[in-house]
Amino acid sequence: MATPVADPAAIAAVQDILREVWVADALESQLLEETILLDWIEDVTDYTDSDGLRASVPLRTGRSGGISSRHIGATLGPAGHQRVAKAYYNYTFHYATVKILGPIVAKMKTQRQAAVREVDFEVKTVLEDAKQDLQRQLQCDGTGALGTVADNGGGVATIVVTDALGKHAIRCGWIYEGMWLDGGSLANPTLRFQGQQVIDIDTDTNTITLDATVDTIDANTVLFRYGNRTAAAGSAEMMGLDGIIKSTGTLGGIDPTSSGNKYWRATTLGNSGTLRAMSIDLLMQVEQKLRQRGGKSELLTGDLDQERAYYNLLEPKVRFIGDKKMSEGNLNGLEFNGKVFVGDPHHIPHKVRFLNKKSLFQISAGPMTWQNQTTGGDILAWSQGEDAFVARAAKYGNLATDHRRGLGALEDLQGFTGG
Repeated sequence: MATPVADPAAIAAVQDILREVWVADALESQLLEETILLDWIEDVTDYTDSDGLRASVPLRTGRSGGISSRHIGATLGPAGHQRVAKAYYNYTFHYATVKILGPIVAKMKTQRQAAVREVDFEVKTVLEDAKQDLQRQLQCDGTGALGTVADNGGGVATIVVTDALGKHAIRCGWIYEGMWLDGGSLANPTLRFQGQQVIDIDTDTNTITLDATVDTIDANTVLFRYGNRTAAAGSAEMMGLDGIIKSTGTLGGIDPTSSGNKYWRATTLGNSGTLRAMSIDLLMQVEQKLRQRGGKSELLTGDLDQERAYYNLLEPKVRFIGDKKMSEGNLNGLEFNGKVFVGDPHHIPHKVRFLNKKSLFQISAGPMTWQNQTTGGDILAWSQGEDAFVARAAKYGNLATDHRRGLGALEDLQGFTGG
């Protein structure tokens, strides 16, 4: 029996069915479901004025100087004006690609339903992968860094992750078998290796095994998703919460270290890198700093260790009022000062963030769309040189803020150590 071969007529016959399976809003909705941060961000989405490949956000940065009180007949104070500025955020570009092998398409002539189910499986799994990676980007600092590895002397394929970010990336699945990695530095992301596939991960020893040996791995070699950061252009990833809150660097084109720009800093309370226990007093200090700077949180988020630590702070204060519906370790409904405290498995370790929807939004150039929306033709296109057909979906956007000082974080808290 001859091997089935896909032909244009077979593809054309199933385009309408594929459109029922691959609708543009399916990717959009799945990206925002079943992940704590992504689901919350859905409610803060906003579309700002577009200026080419970036979005511009107007800001009020200071009060008018033309305010005075005088005795009768006295000269009024000099006239002033409101201080304003504008932040600019570049769009970042995110893609999901699907490959369907030719024999699967060929089967659609006689086994259409089974083939469509297989296509649907491919779509759903790649959407889940895209969702998890966007979740990672929203949590991180926009540099694309996935962690730091130890000096292994070179000539080996197994590398050891040493920092909290890298151990967390292994623990929560940001680094996984089958993905490709680069290794180097922020200035040169491929300095040590480029495009090597992960073939094994050990969460107990925090080790990653690549598909080939690496000549040199020195201490402080940083890992990146393959191609997401280059020496010439920097990171292609979106700005995440660590980049907005933890970083004190330039954001939206505004440098907070320049004169008159001190307003452009988030509220953070750290301990110079030395980990300490969480306390109600530390949480209240951040809350008070936010209020003094015109901010007010409505949600607290932390990693699972911080969720447990906060529960343990509250548990001794609970009074026994009866034996009905008694439950230990119930983390649902934790609150701080009337705000929900949420433990997120994807949350960066050793910190608690103070968030509010008024200070965060997403810029967007439109919804997730498939390539035929801009190039015409069908969703499935032949991948030249292969017996396969591919489709590509893309979304252009970024995470942004117009009130950086309205966001906060309590840093350097005890908890996750890896393994």
